[in-house]
Amino acid sequence: MMVGRDLSEVFPKKNVALGEAILEVKNLSLGNKVKPVSFTLHKGEILGIAGLIGAGHSELMETIFGLRKKSGGRIALNRKDVSIKRPKDAINHGIALVTEDRKYTGLNLIGSLGDNITIVSIEQLTRFGLLNRRNETQCANEYIDKLNIKASNINVPVFSLSGGNQQKAVISKWLVGDPEVIIMDKPTRGIDVGAKRDIYLLMGELAEAGKGIIMISSEMPELIGICDRIIVFAEGKLTGEFTGPYYSQEDIMWCASGMEMNKK
Repeated sequence: MMVGRDLSEVFPKKNVALGEAILEVKNLSLGNKVKPVSFTLHKGEILGIAGLIGAGHSELMETIFGLRKKSGGRIALNRKDVSIKRPKDAINHGIALVTEDRKYTGLNLIGSLGDNITIVSIEQLTRFGLLNRRNETQCANEYIDKLNIKASNINVPVFSLSGGNQQKAVISKWLVGDPEVIIMDKPTRGIDVGAKRDIYLLMGELAEAGKGIIMISSEMPELIGICDRIIVFAEGKLTGEFTGPYYSQEDIMWCASGMEMNKK
């Protein structure tokens, strides 16, 4: 923790009234990697997911997004069951996934900043099979401004940006499509303190707008400082659930080690 700084400066948490359930996961499983898991995400909620390496939480999120084929269970959005067999299905249902590794799965490193921001929503910017370059430029510039991406213009190669600005580009490409559920797998890994704070502020704004956010993180202070609720995984199972604003780091780590506990 940073000495001499108020926690609200490091983790600018917004108090948002939670709405109705937006995502319900019911006994979802993935072979021997994820045992049947159930949880609910509400509108305006930032749900944290904690667990050690290999706990199965990233695989669970990839299953929700259609990157992996579920073994069993159901997924419901706004109280209605949905079928998600591939990422396109998830995108069409308003689910976004900011993957853990921005360089290998988050960005097209040989592409420009503008191309990376608009790539997921390219169909919305196309008419009669032709890309509307003016709309694409306006869209890219809008999100460069919104997320405070430091770049001279939209045509700079995305690999030339700092890690924090690259991560903002990854997040931007999903926000263009206005998803309802935003899954973020370690969204602040490997970026500087200023960029982290920008992302925390953005998460608060998205929650205020009624989005449901899931954040996987290996940084316990981050989870405790930002999330409304934390669920914990170990060995493919959900071993604990904790509701803020006051958390016990010791109890969360106890659950992450495989010991089960349930605290409301």
